[in-house]
This record gives sequence, structure tokens and C-alpha cells, in this order.
Amino acid sequence: SSSNNNDEVANDFLTRDVFLSSQILSFLGECGKVIGGLTAFFLGYSLIYLYFNQGNMIYLPELEGIPRQNSCNPRGYRTPAEYNLLYEEHNIMTQDGISIHAWLLLQP
Repeated sequence: SSSNNNDEVANDFLTRDVFLSSQILSFLGECGKVIGGLTAFFLGYSLIYLYFNQGNMIYLPELEGIPRQNSCNPRGYRTPAEYNLLYEEHNIMTQDGISIHAWLLLQP
């Protein structure tokens, strides 16, 4: 009879452990779905943001009233002279009055 009671107690613990384990796994599964959904959302948002703003990330436009200086560019992007190229400097005036600095690369 005492072994029968021990068996019943062991079965109760086992049943409770299986129930708790299934509840924990269910909870973790739900957490995984939420985390996966949030990750997919932020990844999608980031890709859309990068797509629509890629031009601003590649080219830094001139701030109003503050002209860009070639000397501020990283080395290798300041003038063609850094590569021993023959060139002429030109300023092109647009119809709306904006001056565009350009280099004309010459044949050696």
C-alpha cells in the first residue's frame, strides 16, 4: 500500500512536470513568434529606409550657404592630381545660378 502511494505520488509529480514542461515550451514558442515578428518588422523597415535614403547616404549634399571644400574629402578624393592626372578646373554656372565645380581630365 505504501509502494502504491509512492507510485501515485511519483505519477502526480510526473504528470505535473510534463504539464509544466508543455506550458513552458508553449510560452517559449509564443515568445519566439513575437521576437521573430519584431525582428522581421525591423529588418523590413530598415531595408525600406535604406532603399529610399540611399542617395543621402552616398552623397552628402551641400548645406545651405556653406560650400563644400575638396580639401575636406578623404585622401584619394580631393583632386585628380593625387593620381598624377592632367586636368583643368572648371566652374559651370547653371540656369538657376548655382555654380558646379568640375574637373576636365585631359589626355596625356
